[in-house]
Amino acid sequence: MLVPEDLRRVAEADYGQRADEHLAALREIVSGGALDLGQRVPGEVLELARWDQPPIEPSQEQRHWRRAFACTALLGAYGRAENEGHVHGPSQTLIGLIDSLHALERILPTRERWRAMAGIDAAGTALLAWLTPRLSYEPFAEAAFFGLGLLWFALACEVEDPALVALAEWIMAAEDATAAPLRDELGAPLPGDWLLGTTVFNLNHDLWCLLGARLPKRLSPRHGPQVVEAVCLISAMIVHPPGD
Repeated sequence: MLVPEDLRRVAEADYGQRADEHLAALREIVSGGALDLGQRVPGEVLELARWDQPPIEPSQEQRHWRRAFACTALLGAYGRAENEGHVHGPSQTLIGLIDSLHALERILPTRERWRAMAGIDAAGTALLAWLTPRLSYEPFAEAAFFGLGLLWFALACEVEDPALVALAEWIMAAEDATAAPLRDELGAPLPGDWLLGTTVFNLNHDLWCLLGARLPKRLSPRHGPQVVEAVCLISAMIVHPPGD
C-alpha cells in the first residue's frame, strides 16, 4: 500500500539528513532485505517514523500506512539474533502497528478495506507467534505485551477457543512473572497499572489502554463463553487495573 512518495517521506524523517542513503536502504527492505539495527541507516528513520501518531481521519491514510510499514520492519528485525542488543522498548513499536491497522480499518471505504486489509490479521498472528519467543526482554520483560498483541490479531482469525483461552492465561502468567521480582525488590506492591507498570518504556501507554478498551470488540459470535470471559477480564485489567 506504499507509494514511492511514502518511502521518501520515511527517508526524510530525520530532518532530511542522509535521505538518499535512507531511501536506498528502505527500498532494499521492501525487496526483502534484512534490517541491521546496529546501523543508523535506515534504522534511525524507521525509529522516528514509529512515533508518528496520525489522527483517525481519511486524509491521514498514507501516514498510517507509513507508520505500519516502519513498525513492521522494526518488529521483523527484533527477531534476528544479531539485533538483540539493539532492541529498546519493542512494545512501543508493536502498539504503533496495531493502532495504525485499527485506524485503517475504520477510515478505509468498505470495498478498499477488503482489498487492502485482506489477510492482515493472519499475517499479524503469524508474525507475533514467530517473534515472541525470539525476543530478549531484560531487564524489564515485555513478553506479556506481545502475548496481548498476538491475542488481538488471533481473535480475528479462525483460532480455536482452547488456544485463545490458553493464550490469555499465558498473558496473565507472563505479566505476573515480570511483576513478581519487581514487587520483591521494592518490598511492596508494584506501583503503576497492571501490565503497563512492568516496563520503563511508557510513551505509548495511552495506546495500550485504547487497545484494552477495544479488545472486546474483536470478539464474535463464534467465540465461546470462556474466551469472552478471558478477553473481558484482560480488557478490564488494562482499562481499570486492580485497586483503581
